[in-house]
Amino acid sequence: MESSPSDESLKQQLEELQKQLGKKQGFEAAVSSINSLLKLHYPSAAPPLRKSFYSVVCRVATILKTRYTAPGFWLAGLRLFELLESLVCDPSEKGHLRNCISQAKEHLNEIENPVQPSESSANRGYLFEGHLTVDPEPPQPQWLVQ
Repeated sequence: MESSPSDESLKQQLEELQKQLGKKQGFEAAVSSINSLLKLHYPSAAPPLRKSFYSVVCRVATILKTRYTAPGFWLAGLRLFELLESLVCDPSEKGHLRNCISQAKEHLNEIENPVQPSESSANRGYLFEGHLTVDPEPPQPQWLVQ
């Protein structure tokens, strides 16, 4: 199957967007553009073009995991993963995207609900002569308690 000129220009657009993902100020705009292109072209795209879409979305996941922690970036990524996951047919791609979705949700959940140290972990170590110990604090001597 010969790729049409529009497929080629789309591929080039995706490559350009992939480059923009590396720049923090262009990330969200690039993800938004990829999202729009996905909605417009993925359903009717030829298999090679679908692979290009998939690899760009995988790149988004990699960049999020390695560089960005801002909730806006992760939310944009999550929407993108969910959209592509609803469009792909390949089981391995679907599985990878589900993994990306769960990681994004996990990340966003950690930001919303920071982990509070539990009572047991707060009592684990104690400061002794300027150093934090790993052992629990020993009981106070009887003479000090009275």
